[in-house]
Order: sequence, then structure tokens, then C-alpha cells
Amino acid sequence: MNIHFGYQDVTSIESLFQAWDEFKKGKKRKRDVQTFELNLEDNLFNLHRKLISKTYKHGDYQSFYVHDPKKRHIHKASIEDRILHHLLLAENSDGRGWNPIPERRLFCYKHALKAIEIGKKLTEKED
Repeated sequence: MNIHFGYQDVTSIESLFQAWDEFKKGKKRKRDVQTFELNLEDNLFNLHRKLISKTYKHGDYQSFYVHDPKKRHIHKASIEDRILHHLLLAENSDGRGWNPIPERRLFCYKHALKAIEIGKKLTEKED
């Protein structure tokens, strides 16, 4: 059974902390994640204020290359944006916590685009 949530439920501070916990898995040694975590509460409450006031805007992507073993051009959203991606692509199936939607085959850019699409639908319903 799917449980549907409204904008206030999805953007609650508790939901943001749960999305953070999901996001940071396997990334604890990344410098940008560590920097964000130094001011975690301030950062998440700031994101919460933007969501509640509907002033949040998705930021630009950071562009860089990796060589593993071949050269790849990567575009990475900010941590704030990626936390929101985790938040919007989650569902609460058992009433106890957030569980990621099983869409493992999505490429990263599709993941971000779907999160933005869901966010737009949520804000349209509230207006």
C-alpha cells in the first residue's frame, strides 16, 4: 500500500534529516560532504526554510573529469540539491521511515530530473 504525503510532510525537517542519512551513505570521506556536515543543522534548516517559503531553486552543476580507467565528464549537483533528490525519490511504505524508490537502473541525470519534476508537481498542488 502506498501512502501519499503532502508538501508539508515531504519538506519536514525530520524528512530532510532522513534524506541526509540516506545521501551520506558511502560518502563520509568526501571533502564536500564533510564540509556540509560541519554545519549540518544550519544547512538543513536553511534548506527547510527555502522549501517552506517556496524560494528553493536548484543550483548549477559542478563539471569535472574522472579517470577510472577511462576519462569521463561528470556533472554533479550541490549537496543541498542531492539531498533534495533523495528526499523526493523516497516513499514511506511502512510508516516508520523513508525508503528509496527501487529505480536502480536510472542514470544520475534522470534521477535529478525526476526529482525536479516531482518537486514541481508538489508545489503546483499546494498553490
